[in-house]
Amino acid sequence: MSSPAQSPSLTLEEKLQVRLKAQRAPRMKDGELQLWVLSTFKKSVSTSTIRRIRNKPPAYFCSANSSATRRRKVKFPKLEKQLVDFFHRNEEDSVISDNILLLKAGDIKKDLCCGVLCGVLYTGSHH
Repeated sequence: MSSPAQSPSLTLEEKLQVRLKAQRAPRMKDGELQLWVLSTFKKSVSTSTIRRIRNKPPAYFCSANSSATRRRKVKFPKLEKQLVDFFHRNEEDSVISDNILLLKAGDIKKDLCCGVLCGVLYTGSHH
């Protein structure tokens, strides 16, 4: 038995366009907006998705990557910032593969963890 095909998710840019369409036509019902999404983006979404997009706070749509379909909270902001900085410093000079990024992330993690452990060990706060 095959599993049902998952419909493609809307990108952040597409969600923003849905939100703007809803704001420009406030009397448009969720079902009508759902049909507009289908005809505009060739993607089928549920009315609950339309409702969620309508109710999202404006800050949700402020993102550096508008082509993303999902947003996740950053679990390790210091690591991410250092990794992004590394990427931007090196992106023009060389090709940066996934493996290089993973290795660099491991190095940054070690540095960050060592800094935390060293701080605990040298301040005597571990007793």
